[in-house]
Amino acid sequence: MKSSGCKRISYGVETGDPTLLSKCKVGANTENIKKAFALTKKAGILRTANVIVGWPEDNKTTLKTRMILFVFESGWRQL
Repeated sequence: MKSSGCKRISYGVETGDPTLLSKCKVGANTENIKKAFALTKKAGILRTANVIVGWPEDNKTTLKTRMILFVFESGWRQL
């Protein structure tokens, strides 16, 4: 994809909380998300994550889980 000119992939992962991922039927889990981000980084393509903040089920724990996934494990640094 990079050789074809792709510079960025924006993933619509919605949330980093496993329970919410299952409930919103995204069709992915946190391991799939981590793998996609790692492969995109390895390919030298910029990546962004589109997340929803303010799910009815959101609380401090789900928000913290989401931030841990995206900021620390996925290498995503821009908030």
